[in-house]
Amino acid sequence: MKKRIFLIALCLTLGLGGCTIGTDNGIFEDWQAMRDKLANKEWTRFYRNDAELEHPASNVQEIWIFEECGRGTIRSIMIYDDGQEKESSYSFSWILTVDLVIVIKGSSYWTIDDLTDERLRLYYTPNDPIEMPGQPRKYYEFFRKQF
Repeated sequence: MKKRIFLIALCLTLGLGGCTIGTDNGIFEDWQAMRDKLANKEWTRFYRNDAELEHPASNVQEIWIFEECGRGTIRSIMIYDDGQEKESSYSFSWILTVDLVIVIKGSSYWTIDDLTDERLRLYYTPNDPIEMPGQPRKYYEFFRKQF
């Protein structure tokens, strides 16, 4: 547990400082490679949002940008069945742990299943998947747009 807290603190410190990790340790090289693939790109996913009591059905496009400094933005474009559109955007903080889990501060944990130059596949959980294994999770797939 102490090791995990230390590594998260290390990742947060280096991620927020914009530094790279200069070490021969393979774990940190893998971490750096994943972070480089993830950061400074637009990651987009499309999905159908079914109607609920207060919200009509819509098609949704989410665009996530993970900046190297540990900040990010999400832009959401909803196109309702009646043709109306609604766009919103939010800022967030994030870190990538050595377990290759993206921690979105205050909201979610994304365990990376596969990350290539063009595609990000992950499992979303509301709680830390390392500390709470076996919890329900959702599969998400994003496609990359470089800018």
